[in-house]
Amino acid sequence: MELFQIAHIESKYKEKFGIPRQSGIVKHSTAKIVFEDLYRRPEALSGLEDFSHIWILWGFHKNDRKKREGWTPTVRPPKLGGKLRKGVFATRSPNRPNPIGLSCVEILGINLNAQGGPFIYVSGADMLDGTPIYDIKPFIPYADNHPDAKDGFSRNFSDMRMNVVVQCRDFYSLEENDRKAIIELLEQDPRSAYEKKESFEYGVFYGDYNIKFHVEGDVVYIDEVEKNSFTPSK
Repeated sequence: MELFQIAHIESKYKEKFGIPRQSGIVKHSTAKIVFEDLYRRPEALSGLEDFSHIWILWGFHKNDRKKREGWTPTVRPPKLGGKLRKGVFATRSPNRPNPIGLSCVEILGINLNAQGGPFIYVSGADMLDGTPIYDIKPFIPYADNHPDAKDGFSRNFSDMRMNVVVQCRDFYSLEENDRKAIIELLEQDPRSAYEKKESFEYGVFYGDYNIKFHVEGDVVYIDEVEKNSFTPSK
């Protein structure tokens, strides 16, 4: 089977560190779906305006291919502290035999006639800027909603949030939507489960900004906001 890249996403996540671990949990983070030349056909989106959410099938294009070839049947989910192992197919780990991701996002708008379009504007995406997209399907509530579904080990973490305290004035110069997205992102504690250092200065890139923070207990302190300091990692 051959997959064709139909689009890519333009998001504010410029590196892996800080990307939400699930779609929909950073609701104020916005992104744009940009179609590849062959698929820039407005008629392909006809009827999509009647839906509120879509499923996106995409690729972990930054995953190390050698790691995929040497895949292991169990992984250590970050929410379990990086110590307990679960079967890879019982998790949403990016370290999988096939580097395929699935996200549900909300449609904010569709522009069929823009130059270089059509474009789909979405919120709640959990994808690195430039992530290839292989398919888009509408979210259909009567088929996709399962209120009685069991949530396994994730049920213990769905409501867990860090407290976020802003300690720098520059943060309030950001657009309101970006401020809300950054707080939602930090509430999830983006640090690796394997290396959580207290009082250590971390930096997470969001759009054109490097948000510097440290953690004490269950509180994330935003210490500084730097602009235009991002250098893509190889």
